[in-house]
Amino acid sequence: MKTINMRIITFTTVFIIMFSFSISFIMVSSFLKQNEQLDKLYENIKLTIEVINDITINDFENDIVNFYSLKTQPPFISKAENLDFYNSIFLKKIFDIYIYYLGIQDKYLFLKIRNGSNSNYLKFELDSFFDINFSKIDLDFNYFITDISGNYIYGNYDFYKKYNKNLCSGKFCKLDSFYKSSFDFFNIIDSPLFKLHVFYKPAMFNNQINYFKVYLYSVFLAFIISTIYYFFIYHFLLKKFELNKELIKNITLNSVLKSSVNYKAIKTNITEFDNFFDLFFEKINLLKAPLQNSISENKILKRKINQLEKENFAIIQFLSAFKKFLYGRYNYKTFELAFKRLIDELPFESELLKQNLSNLFNNLSLKILEIDNIKKNYYDQLETLFNVLGEISEAHEYNLNHNLIISEISLFMGQELHLDDLSLKSLYYGAKIHDLGKVFIPNEIILKKENLNSQEWNIIKNHPKYGLILLKDLVSHPFSGIGKVIISHHEKWDGTGYPYGLSDEEIPLEGRIVAIADSLMALISDKPYRKAYTFEEALSIIESESGKSYDPKLVQILIKEKETIRNIIENYNKTK
Repeated sequence: MKTINMRIITFTTVFIIMFSFSISFIMVSSFLKQNEQLDKLYENIKLTIEVINDITINDFENDIVNFYSLKTQPPFISKAENLDFYNSIFLKKIFDIYIYYLGIQDKYLFLKIRNGSNSNYLKFELDSFFDINFSKIDLDFNYFITDISGNYIYGNYDFYKKYNKNLCSGKFCKLDSFYKSSFDFFNIIDSPLFKLHVFYKPAMFNNQINYFKVYLYSVFLAFIISTIYYFFIYHFLLKKFELNKELIKNITLNSVLKSSVNYKAIKTNITEFDNFFDLFFEKINLLKAPLQNSISENKILKRKINQLEKENFAIIQFLSAFKKFLYGRYNYKTFELAFKRLIDELPFESELLKQNLSNLFNNLSLKILEIDNIKKNYYDQLETLFNVLGEISEAHEYNLNHNLIISEISLFMGQELHLDDLSLKSLYYGAKIHDLGKVFIPNEIILKKENLNSQEWNIIKNHPKYGLILLKDLVSHPFSGIGKVIISHHEKWDGTGYPYGLSDEEIPLEGRIVAIADSLMALISDKPYRKAYTFEEALSIIESESGKSYDPKLVQILIKEKETIRNIIENYNKTK
């Protein structure tokens, strides 16, 4: 076979590939482009509708306020009488105005407006209202608006008569030469009051089936051209190339060293391939002697690498032990023993590394001692502060032992649940200052003998948030978990608590524990509006609220260990 220059093969390959892909691209790209354009157009229209919806709702609210302020009287709003609507739905409160939705009838939106003790009925003329709002916006599509039942409200009536009964299962559907999309409109409550139906006509072909056929034809054509070219290249040009490739694949270090004859390439009739293979095998034949020297050098290098790996392993073990110490998995004694074992037992040979690790350990030990002293002083000061804050927060309602007893009961229940040490400390200190936010509540509310009114009760409900604000910057262990107790100890198992209405295991475990301990102490303590219950009466009340106000599992622990808890209370009351 005649020798062929690689430039010719390369040029031919590039030409055929470009030719095949050009045909395929020309035939397929337009179909792909139309889907892309349609998706982009839909998203643009959707965004426009969202903006119109926001503007319309804003204008609606402003018109209501203007109507009642008597500054301006919108022409499309008037009072209504003798309404036949039986149900009303609360829409929104704007300042002191409460707005209720009654219904839509004859292109009028009927509303009930309550302002203080006065109630009025209004009707919106939707044609005028939408005329004013939509005249502000230049839209490049046709549309009409219906109510939820499909009754015509506003927009292009011809499109409504022709296409109203055509429903789309997806985000858009094809109707004649238009695409139709329907959007929820006027979402002032959970469900929309209207539907906005949009008709648009993107710049693309009308018949998708033709595009599908074109796509199949282009794929088939590209496959045929590629297949013919592949078999031509393989059978007539690449067969001998593959033989040389297989020969190279079988070359290993051992085969080169053991071979008694030189390697020789098989001619491929392609100049560039022949030059490449000849040069490759020539270099392989020249590498035999250097390879033998390299093997010897590799053995020496391997010994050095092994030594380096052992030293690196020692460093990694040291860092691992130090990391476990930092995260509390090792105490200082365990960290020290791990270091000594590392120095004494690991078989690494570098004395310099051993000395450097020893110096590093000594320096770290000094810093650790300094940090421990700082942390101890810091924690002691915080604990003293919590004791004082706990006494201040309950000074007007209870005696000084009240928070201490709650802390001890909470700690005991946490131990029964096998909480870790950090969690127990957070639980204990959190119980001490659980009502810290009450320092912001006026005494006349806290000590009031009569029932609290709604305003006073709302003030009381905010005290967990006040307490959390005071401690928002406290992030050091074991105090970082205290905020969970302060913010959640008034939440209830059934979700009727405050301040956030959490339920079940949404409530932090620490908050559920302190809630029971706090309730128990409140029940057996005198209040301005009642005498204290007995211990047994208090347990019965809490047990009756199991699964409602309290975690059933924690109530079971309270009942089961009631004698231990009774002893905790009596021991502290002896020091009263």
